[in-house]
Amino acid sequence: MAIKHLTITELEDAGPRGSVWVLNSGPSSVYELSGDILLSIPGNAGQQTQALKIQATWLPQDLTAKFPKQRILESTDFRSAVVNELLTIISDRDAQRILAQDGAQEERRRITAEARSVREAGAARTIKDSNVEITRADGVKDDDDGKVDIYGPGGEEVSLAKAASKGLDTNDDGLTASFVMFAEKIGTEEDVKALNAIRTRSRFTRRELKYLRDNLRKHPKTVTALKARLSGRSDAYAALR
Repeated sequence: MAIKHLTITELEDAGPRGSVWVLNSGPSSVYELSGDILLSIPGNAGQQTQALKIQATWLPQDLTAKFPKQRILESTDFRSAVVNELLTIISDRDAQRILAQDGAQEERRRITAEARSVREAGAARTIKDSNVEITRADGVKDDDDGKVDIYGPGGEEVSLAKAASKGLDTNDDGLTASFVMFAEKIGTEEDVKALNAIRTRSRFTRRELKYLRDNLRKHPKTVTALKARLSGRSDAYAALR
């Protein structure tokens, strides 16, 4: 069953109460940005804005666990992130279906461990701290209005724009060095961890999917999901999401 993407209007029409489930879809957006997304949420009357972090994971996240629905809807950062496809709004039903998939429990443990590591190491740096700008695929820099900060867990280097990735050299198979390194890294992971890494990265060419399928033969769950994606089966999205 395909996952339906909701609009902000549909979210508003649902009333002032209820969850706001989102997917961090930065890797699948035109920006191809992988990392945590930091939003500015309006404060209550007379209070300063507050930060809301959407973690870099394939798992859906309920933003109302930290802020009321109305304050989320009032956030221009939130609206900008949805419009630019960095965030995807989904229904409660689809969220629960994804959370029940194989690998979800392991992914929660990874997120918890990662958050603990960040707390122990100090605050993660944002793009602004690193003097890095978000650039569109056409090379045009975005205006500051509505810009959403995106940063890698623990201050790691951020995967930026399609334009940057296009500038990378490819090998004889047409694969970038960064992708090959990614494939080699997850090849050393357990099956479910490799699958979760692919789900989080999300966006691949068919050539990359075939490479992963052919080089992860010791990862049966991962290979099954990759084959579903390559065959275009109706459950392919869920298999890798």
